[in-house]
This record gives sequence, structure tokens and C-alpha cells, in this order.
Amino acid sequence: MKNAIFLTLALLLINLEINAQSETNSDNTLNYDHGFSAEVFNQGGYGFGIGGLIGKNLGNKTKANYSMGIYTDVIMGDSPIISPRVKFILNHSGILGMGVNFANNYRSGENDFRITPEVNFSLFGIVNLYIGYSFNVNSNAFKDLSEYRIGVNINFIKNNRR
Repeated sequence: MKNAIFLTLALLLINLEINAQSETNSDNTLNYDHGFSAEVFNQGGYGFGIGGLIGKNLGNKTKANYSMGIYTDVIMGDSPIISPRVKFILNHSGILGMGVNFANNYRSGENDFRITPEVNFSLFGIVNLYIGYSFNVNSNAFKDLSEYRIGVNINFIKNNRR
């Protein structure tokens, strides 16, 4: 748990450092939106997650947007489950999209690695409502976690538009 909290704080501090740096030459920088993300969900037990993300066209009302985030989740099962996770999202025209999660659920020395394809209903990549179905990759599935995952994700971003 301490490692997960440390990783999350390190990601947030890196994000703050990126925000604090001034851009001197736009030709030499990658113009991606970046920020942090908060999420609440249900996967057999209620959970929440926070993480950092980068993306393109987040908040744009006319173009497709996409993002990638690294999260740390806490799921309230029979006992708390810590879950580092990577998430990719693509939203067409900012409204409807798809995503995939790669999560390693950890509890008491046991791991449950899952891949979760998702369908997203989005408000231009800023707020996402999603539902997904998890596929367990290893043979050690936690019985108190459901295959279905439904939740809401809110992205707090800094746009790099000029």
C-alpha cells in the first residue's frame, strides 16, 4: 500500500513539475493535454482511483480525443484490494468511445491480473461514464471482484492549445 501511495504522489509531483515549466519554443515540445484524473466505480465492491494522464483534444467538441492514464485504485472487497492500472481511451467526436484497462489487483501477497475492454459515454473526454467486462489473465481470480466494471471518470486537465 505504501508503494502504491508513493507511486501516485510521484506521478502527481511530476505532473506539477511539468505544469510549472515554461515553454520557450513550441516547435520543440509535444503539445499534449495533461493532468490528473479521479474515478469512482463498482466491480463487485466499490472503489476509487486517482492517477495522471496525457491525451490529445480533451475537451474539444469537434475532434476525436484520446488519452492514456496511470492509476492507483483501491477496491473495497472482503478486504481492501490495491490495483495499479494503465488505461487507454479513444472517444469518437467526444461523445462515444472505447477503452481498455490493464489492472493488477493485489491483496495479501496474491495477484489477479485483468484486462477490461470498455464502452465510454463521454462529455468531450472530460467526464466519462463507462461499462466494461474483465478477462482474468492468470488463474488466481479474486472471488469478490465481478467481471463487470461500471464507473465515472473525471479528468482535470491543462490544455496545450495556442
